[in-house]
Amino acid sequence: MKKLLLALTVIVSYTVANNTGIITSGVVSKESPAIVELPIALVTNDDEYASRFNGVYLNATNGGELSVIVVNHRPYTLGDYLAYPYHDFQVSQYQYYAVSTEFEGDNILLSEILLVGNENNTTVTIIPTQTIMVPMDFQNATSESITIAAGSVYTFTIHRLQTFLFGIPELDMSGTSIVSDKPLTVLSGHECVYIPSTECCCDHIIEQIPPTITWGKNFLLTPFAERINGPFYKIIAAESQTTFTYTCAFNDSIFSNTSYLTLAGDFITLSSNASSYCFIHSDKPILVTKLGPGRDPVSSIGDPVVSLITPIEQYQNNTAILIPSFSLISNSYINIATRTIGPVYIDGQEAEDVTWENIYNSNSAIVGYGTQIFFNSSLNSTTYVISMQSTFGTMVYGFGHSHGYTFSATTYFNTLVQNPLQLEPWYGNMLGGVPIMVSGPTFGKPTDDIKLSLDNVEVVCSHLNAKKALCVTPFLNKTGKVNAELTVQSIKHKRTAIYYSIPSEDDVKVDVPNTATVFKVGNTLNILWEPTSLSGDANSKVDISMHEVSNTSNGTFVHNQLIVLATNIANSGHATVNISTTQLLSALSSVSAVNIFVKLRKDVQQPAVIDTVLNKIGLWSRKLHVSFNETLSAILYQKCLNWASNEPATIGPVLLASVTATAPCPPTVEQATPELSPGLIEDTNKKSIDTFHSGASRCFRQRTATNIGAGNQCCYRASGTLIVGSPNGGSVDKVAPTGSGLDYISNVYGHFTEDVLPYIYCCTGMKRNCTKYYERRTSDDGTSYVDPTPPGGGVGDPHIITLDLYKYTFNGKGEFILIETEDQSFALQGRMEESVETNGTTVRGTVFTAIVAKQEESDIVQFEIQDGVLVALVNGKLSDFSELKTQEFRNVVIYNSDSSNSTFSAYFINNRVYIKVQEMNGFIAALTVTVPSQYRGLTRGLMGNYNGNDTDDLIPRGLNQSLPLNSSLQTIHEDFGMTWIIKNARDSLFSYSFSKTLETYYDPSYTPTYEAVFTDPSLEQEAIRICGNDEFCKFDIAATGRVEIGEATFNGGQAIEQLVNLSKPIICVPPCAHGACVDTNVCACGEGYEGTTCNITVTRPCTENPCNDGSCQYHAGTYICTCLSGLTGEFCEETINTSPPGPETSGDVGLVVALAIGIGLPLIILILSVVIVVLVLVKCGILPSLAKREKSENTYDEPNNFNDDIYEDINDI
Repeated sequence: MKKLLLALTVIVSYTVANNTGIITSGVVSKESPAIVELPIALVTNDDEYASRFNGVYLNATNGGELSVIVVNHRPYTLGDYLAYPYHDFQVSQYQYYAVSTEFEGDNILLSEILLVGNENNTTVTIIPTQTIMVPMDFQNATSESITIAAGSVYTFTIHRLQTFLFGIPELDMSGTSIVSDKPLTVLSGHECVYIPSTECCCDHIIEQIPPTITWGKNFLLTPFAERINGPFYKIIAAESQTTFTYTCAFNDSIFSNTSYLTLAGDFITLSSNASSYCFIHSDKPILVTKLGPGRDPVSSIGDPVVSLITPIEQYQNNTAILIPSFSLISNSYINIATRTIGPVYIDGQEAEDVTWENIYNSNSAIVGYGTQIFFNSSLNSTTYVISMQSTFGTMVYGFGHSHGYTFSATTYFNTLVQNPLQLEPWYGNMLGGVPIMVSGPTFGKPTDDIKLSLDNVEVVCSHLNAKKALCVTPFLNKTGKVNAELTVQSIKHKRTAIYYSIPSEDDVKVDVPNTATVFKVGNTLNILWEPTSLSGDANSKVDISMHEVSNTSNGTFVHNQLIVLATNIANSGHATVNISTTQLLSALSSVSAVNIFVKLRKDVQQPAVIDTVLNKIGLWSRKLHVSFNETLSAILYQKCLNWASNEPATIGPVLLASVTATAPCPPTVEQATPELSPGLIEDTNKKSIDTFHSGASRCFRQRTATNIGAGNQCCYRASGTLIVGSPNGGSVDKVAPTGSGLDYISNVYGHFTEDVLPYIYCCTGMKRNCTKYYERRTSDDGTSYVDPTPPGGGVGDPHIITLDLYKYTFNGKGEFILIETEDQSFALQGRMEESVETNGTTVRGTVFTAIVAKQEESDIVQFEIQDGVLVALVNGKLSDFSELKTQEFRNVVIYNSDSSNSTFSAYFINNRVYIKVQEMNGFIAALTVTVPSQYRGLTRGLMGNYNGNDTDDLIPRGLNQSLPLNSSLQTIHEDFGMTWIIKNARDSLFSYSFSKTLETYYDPSYTPTYEAVFTDPSLEQEAIRICGNDEFCKFDIAATGRVEIGEATFNGGQAIEQLVNLSKPIICVPPCAHGACVDTNVCACGEGYEGTTCNITVTRPCTENPCNDGSCQYHAGTYICTCLSGLTGEFCEETINTSPPGPETSGDVGLVVALAIGIGLPLIILILSVVIVVLVLVKCGILPSLAKREKSENTYDEPNNFNDDIYEDINDI
């Protein structure tokens, strides 16, 4: 009787059907695995036409996923296998090779192969390794049988759910080639066989064979528990001229041999000891099957079994495993093999008493680990969820009296040979319009629909040829990594990849040059772009249109075209356009964005390529904005008053306290480096700085918003001092325009409505009161930047600098804990290897070759030297930074700050830790680490106990007492440094290249040079010239003989020393009243103040007079009016209707009113949307109709008439 055992981790409905209809249906869950008994009529017979229609189709009807184990359960026989799901790899040919065994002396029981069709009209070609009998016409019920000799070819067509069984007694069918043009289910094994031929008794063995494109090259092998005789391993080659090495450990000895398989399909059977853990490494893909022996001669436990071994390349880190219930099997086991030791979790609970055995390669290096976990078989089949931090493979098995079963339970069904879906480029502007060349799958017919979905936004692509398609990205609502999924009409399987959505301001490819950053409506707007950046030929034409990004009622954002500025102009790289007030008013009554679209004529070389692409190829500029007529200053000023009345001034100190707690403004720009101020990042939008922070040379923003969503902004003069207060200083943002994913565009839009518009209302135009704005969006004066954490790290050979700035030399060899926190929220580890001379010889000294770090709930970031080059790995996977230099991962941002890839840095978002790694001459020459003050008293490791006191920085692991700081190098090495070596793989964060593990680097007996002495006088003189009085520098040159290591030590030490000096607190007594303390007792005053403590108010005559013919004085963004007799009001706009005022009322003073910073004319600016310029390719010149725009509840009412002015970059105030 055949049974299907179904298991999974959620509730799933299923049906089981054959070609006549549904056999049964039901529901399965983790708690209740289902057993489905199949009728005996479905048994396939090789010589009966009627049995060629016995395929079974199992379907999860509600979209869930199932694990299916098929069992041929008869008295004293258990043939079982894990069924693989239908999987279309989008290849033109599928290659399979059967695995079986011989049974000499029995001329009835077959070595056999069963094929099941997955799709109609599947062409199959068989090349058997033994002579077989097959029907001349497979689809003809009365067809005669013919003989196919070994090595001959038999081709036929099979349809969905059709079955074909063939085989031969006595001989082995292993290596039989099966090729199909569509996915095929291939089962192979033996009806009943002895393993080995001398051991009783026979049993049915069967396995489903995956296609060769999923076969691997590396296998970790674990033995069966409770067996006297060892298993056998049958290896089949996917390609000709395959060489593999088989290595086993037994009785503390390691045995290894190398085998050679001449042709694809060739195979070999290897034996193993009952307790040996083994490793196979092949230069080409192979299939490895494990054959369990018959019953033990004494206990009668066991029966022949077979199971595939999962290659390391197909491991995963969690799986649902079914332990089946069989009456004669009481003990079941799960064998686990993994590259990296770690806790094993069963249903979320850590398994106890897990003992790992080492697995070695032919060089006696540890390449993996294996274990056996015992399970008591229950009366009912039980599902367990097994998980580890690292990937692993599993095998489930059990033995009883004359019974046995086994199956491999953890494997990805990924293609390892065929190229995956590739996107070129794999990143682009979140606003869309990026042309992507898609390759990898076969695209079938030119008439097929090809669709690319990015974050569930679907676009139609254009078929170029069988290997390539052109897709154009849509507008995306988020930044960072998004899922890309490609579907092709004629191919059912979907192919996936990752696309990186870049913030719009980080992908500016259109320039709108303007010295004053002011544009005149009705006059010309100059636009520049690189013509070669656009797809098309010399005949391509450009359309220019204006777009906006606005929010919708459901909280998402849309991208609307407002007006067309120009059409069908040459793709020359420059254009001038006019923006008329009439055009803008007909589109909307608010500020909008400028977009440039590109259109190709119909006579281009490949019109079909572009005409079938529904989106538009384009490039984008920064944002542009429109202002109102200056006569409406009073309206804008009234909006300022309305905003100020609804936004109490008390919010300013609240916002300021929030941002200064995490990212305070340093008093000087030198202190705004990432090492000293990791919470800040430089604003690269120079036009924005020039427009809204006149006089500022550089500005910085807070990297990530605070817990209330706020962000800081710090602006500096060319002299490097902090600018404080109205009207040019940085200001706190109620909504920080930062973030990632779905937060980015929401934050940018919120920043506009909550911070930018109020600035416009209060700080621009002839009537302004910038004081009201800065009261509520306070400027950080630098006083919160007290006692910043100086960076620690390591340089050169290496010399460690603790977080309390104690310096010592430690030349360990292995992987070490540099920092770990008591609350386990952050860990930093370093790998040290022997330094190597340019001629390849090693010296008695070590250098850093890899650094790895992780915060709680973040991805693991690893920087390491590979082939002399510094690379970045995230969760063990190599990340490409060759083009996209800044990339965000889970709670960490990685930066590649130079073109040579010699410097990487990482900022961990949640705990604000910053690390920087610099490569020089093939090793990590400098490591810089900055941790926040919250970790005071919580760190341990080689970088010490961070508490401001270096006397306790040498605390050995597991102890509480520090070594004296004047201890010898040998004492520090042996009694402190080596206690922090990582001994157990489960404690390591590192990932490893193949054939390397923790043990590859672990060398606790390594003895470095403790006293470096020059033996070469010329080298000593060179060291003195380079190092001066730097003893660490001279030590490194003497110890290693490498001048470049000494230079790295010197330069790294100088850089850290400079940072240490900058981190010293700056104090002004008395404090600065209206400015920043930029040096000891030195104040840099804000506009409108002077004096040694900035306590003297300075006014000057107004350049423009808004006081209705009264006198005007200007002070720090404020106009102060003295009105003529009979007038009053802040700008003398009100007539006094009572008796003439006395002398005491003749000097009424108006409120401060803001004007646009850095703009010669008084402008009032109104903006409702993110504004962007873009170049885009248009299908057939047809532009979408103007979208109707609903006014957002979060925007402000705007006056209806515009004036002539547009200016840029208001988002970055």
